[in-house]
Amino acid sequence: MTAVAAQPPSKRRPAAGRPAPAPAPTPPPDESPGSDDDATKGEWLFKQNDLVLGPVTAIVLVEKIKKGELDGDTPVARDGDTFRPMKLVRLFREAWQATVEEKRLAAEERAWQSAVTRAKVGRVFVLLLSFALPATAAAVASRQIMILRPWDDTPTWIARVPPLVDLPQRPPEVKKPDPPPQVAAATTPDAAEDDDEDPTKPADPTKPKKPKTPKPDKGDGKDGGKDGGSAGASSTSTSTSTPEPPPPAAVESLTNAQAVAPLKEIQGDLKTCFKAEMESNPDMPAQVVLTYTITEDGKAINVNLDARELRGRPVVPCVQKAVSSLRWPRFSGERKNVSVPFKLGKPKAPGQK
Repeated sequence: MTAVAAQPPSKRRPAAGRPAPAPAPTPPPDESPGSDDDATKGEWLFKQNDLVLGPVTAIVLVEKIKKGELDGDTPVARDGDTFRPMKLVRLFREAWQATVEEKRLAAEERAWQSAVTRAKVGRVFVLLLSFALPATAAAVASRQIMILRPWDDTPTWIARVPPLVDLPQRPPEVKKPDPPPQVAAATTPDAAEDDDEDPTKPADPTKPKKPKTPKPDKGDGKDGGKDGGSAGASSTSTSTSTPEPPPPAAVESLTNAQAVAPLKEIQGDLKTCFKAEMESNPDMPAQVVLTYTITEDGKAINVNLDARELRGRPVVPCVQKAVSSLRWPRFSGERKNVSVPFKLGKPKAPGQK
C-alpha cells in the first residue's frame, strides 16, 4: 500500500450574489505577559475627567465598571507604568463586557415587556371595537328607522274614519252675584213684646201668643241703679274669661349667673357626695372643678370632675346624677360650657384632731 499525502484544503470562492463572510473579530492585544495573572494584586491608578485618581484595588475598579461609572476606554495603569484603556486588561475587559451584556439584556427585556403591553392594549381595543361598532350601528339604524317610520299608516286610518262633526261652542257661563247677607236686627225682650202688642201690625194666626210676664222693677233712686249696674257688671265679668299669658320666648344665650344658679338646688346633694369621698379617699384634693355643658333644651351633659385623683371614684357618678337632674331655660344660641370650682377642706388623717 502506498501512502497518499494529505493535500491542503482548497479555498472555496463564495457563490455568486452571496457576500463573503466577515472575518472573526480579533480581540485586542493584552498587556505584557503575566500582567493579567496578577491584575487583582496591587493597586491601580485611573483617569476620570482629566484627573488621576487612586491608587485603588482592582475590586474597586470592577465595582465602578458594574455601576457604570467607568467603561472600557477609561485609562488605567499601575504606579509608575503608562496608562492604557481598561479593555486591554483581561480582568477589566471581562467585567466591562459583562456589564454591557447585562445592559443589553435589560434593554431587550424592557422592549419585550413594552411590546407585550402594547399587544394587550391592542387586543383590548379590538375587543371593545368589536362590541362598540355593532352597538353604534344598531343605534344609528334604529334612530333612522324611527325618523322614517315606514310602518306609519296614519293616512289610511284617517281615510277610514268618518269626518268629525264640529259642535257649536259652549256659551260662556254667567254667574249670578251672591245676594247680600241679611243682617238680623237685634231685638230686646221689651221690643219683642211691643211688636206683639202693636195694634198697627196684622196678627199672625200661625204664631202662638206668648204669655205676658211682669217686667222686673228697675227700682227707684240711686241704690236701684247701682244694684242694676253691679248685676250687669257681674254678668259681664262672669261671661268673659281672661286670656292666658303667652309662653316666654327662648333666649339667645345663657349668662354666667343663669348657668350657675340651678346649682343652689342641689347644694346639699353635692356636699353629701364630697363628704363621703373625703372620708374614704385620703388623696382627695383640696379643690375640684365641676365642668358640664348646657344644651339648647336646658339639659346638662358631659358632667365631670376635673381632678386626676377622682378618676373611677364613686363621687363622680354621684355628682353626675345630681347635676343631670337640673333644668335650665331654653335658648337658641350655642351650647354653654360651664366650669365651677369647689374648695374643700383637706381630709384629716386618722388619729389627727
